[in-house]
Amino acid sequence: MSNEIEIAFTGFLAEDPKKIVAGENTYAEFRVGSTSRYFSRDEQEYVDRPTTWLTVKAWRELGENVVGSLRKGHPVLVRGELRTETWKNSDGENRSKEVVIASAVGPNLRLGTAAFTRTIRQSAEGGSGSASDSEHITATAARLAGAAEGQGARAAKELSSSPHSSGVEDSQWEARPEPAGAA
Repeated sequence: MSNEIEIAFTGFLAEDPKKIVAGENTYAEFRVGSTSRYFSRDEQEYVDRPTTWLTVKAWRELGENVVGSLRKGHPVLVRGELRTETWKNSDGENRSKEVVIASAVGPNLRLGTAAFTRTIRQSAEGGSGSASDSEHITATAARLAGAAEGQGARAAKELSSSPHSSGVEDSQWEARPEPAGAA
């Protein structure tokens, strides 16, 4: 049994992601604000709850992709492990903060569109990535979609009940062949 706390959430980037070098590795660090809403029976309208702010770290290739793809204000989906980082400040006092170590980050397509460009990883021998790269991407996408499913169920229900919500008919979707090597 694992003691890690896995979370998935949606929100908006509060700042452009920053690329940080830590020894031989790099990571992206950014803040995400997430504000949930509820319907107030007293006021007969939706009311915002206080915004929850989370610091997110995305290591290695994920971090590189985040820095190259996302900007302040973009709506995002994040999945990762919630951790507590501790340190001593200049006065010697113990300090701590909660940080999400991201395993998947992406744009929230409920609020807009995006174009995906696959990155090619170089192996130690100088060749392109392994045959399992596409399986890894598929598994990561499935985990992110599954995590967001609970949060997006209400929105999906709203979209499915609106006949012209997307403005795109089924016949307008473009069929594309699978990339070579996709399993």
